[in-house]
Amino acid sequence: MSNSGEEQVRRVGYRYLFLAVTLFITTITPSVHAESYTDPDGPMWVTCATGFRSDDCVDNLEYFDNKSNTWISGTIQKNELFDYTIKKRSQQQRKSPSDISCGTEMSAWNDACFVFPGIGDSGSALIIAVQAARWQENVTGGLYAVNGPVNSLRKRDDLPIPGLPDGSKWRMTLKSKFLNTSGSWIQGTMKNPNFVYQKNSDGVDRAVITGESLWVQFSFLDDDQCGPTAKPKNESFAEYKSNVWKFWITPYIYELEKAKNLKPGGMIIATNGSCGNGAYFDAKEGILGIRMGGPHFNFEGGLNSGWAEASIRGDLIRTAFEVEPKALGTVKVEIYYDDGSSELATSSTKYVEETDSIEIRSYGFHFSQADIKMKISQSGRITKNSVTSKTSIKSVAGSGRLQITCVKGQQERKIYSNSKSKLVCPKGWKKS
Repeated sequence: MSNSGEEQVRRVGYRYLFLAVTLFITTITPSVHAESYTDPDGPMWVTCATGFRSDDCVDNLEYFDNKSNTWISGTIQKNELFDYTIKKRSQQQRKSPSDISCGTEMSAWNDACFVFPGIGDSGSALIIAVQAARWQENVTGGLYAVNGPVNSLRKRDDLPIPGLPDGSKWRMTLKSKFLNTSGSWIQGTMKNPNFVYQKNSDGVDRAVITGESLWVQFSFLDDDQCGPTAKPKNESFAEYKSNVWKFWITPYIYELEKAKNLKPGGMIIATNGSCGNGAYFDAKEGILGIRMGGPHFNFEGGLNSGWAEASIRGDLIRTAFEVEPKALGTVKVEIYYDDGSSELATSSTKYVEETDSIEIRSYGFHFSQADIKMKISQSGRITKNSVTSKTSIKSVAGSGRLQITCVKGQQERKIYSNSKSKLVCPKGWKKS
């Protein structure tokens, strides 16, 4: 869902980003239907604590307090005028500029908000509405600061645009059996996102999304920013800027169908695009594409600098790309512009042994109509006898057999087989 003022305006110059490695997703703007609140399978999610629903609901929202180095949960403030059965949500009217509570502005769509004392303007309590929604197989969400600090004044009408506190770190917990029915990945407009699933004794799994808010530049209309009618870069200006935090969760489908049995959270993508965010995957060419749009010029009039990051788990890379992440080397990143010119982008690639994942970063480019392609070297292409998982599976020279090593305490045992599926450690032993 949209963040801070973004619901009224979110559109600006365009840019397609292609990070070489995997997938397809469509940016979702879910529509709200009459049955949204009464139907557990409907798109809009309510707050678990209100007792209306115990699945597909918002379980908790936490703010990280840098002073105490601890996570602080928000207290629940109900929207007293919320009706779970009505077909439309009409915003409550403020009686005065200071008349701000859960149910005013965009929080009219929420049955409850989360309140955080002391972190609003001048030490006031900050009221946050969690806007999570389900559309078909996808879940999207974000934070709306009901009384957040004014991040900017929209240029055409001086409309105050509220947002989150600069650089604030948030952790959202969603209760959902649906989210763990198949593997899934996340894309976020936030810094340093993390995405994990937790098994709980109540039988309802939790999805936990963590990340820091970031500044995003917005134009007035989506059509100015994304799509075939996007304005040329020299005509693409930001109307306002806001500090946002949002995400999309998508299952392993389409080009990632063969990864559906992997555990969730195999890929995390973060960008600072203001619209058109999405990703696609071309295993044959070894390309992960990230679509993102934004105004060419920022709110202050300078160039809008873009960046995108991807953290991809090793098992997903091996399954979807059939490439061994340890052998990837540097990912080549090129930017292709409408006028036919191209240039190499600033980027970095790193394999992280502890998490068996690769991290790809691209930054310093500027928004306009362009394709940014990050292409993985095929030198790490997995063959029959190459590494196929974090556990080493070796080919025994001259025998045609495969081998793994199993350990139990200080003991070590080698297991041989002609079939990879039969390479299993005995009970009580683990693969080294």
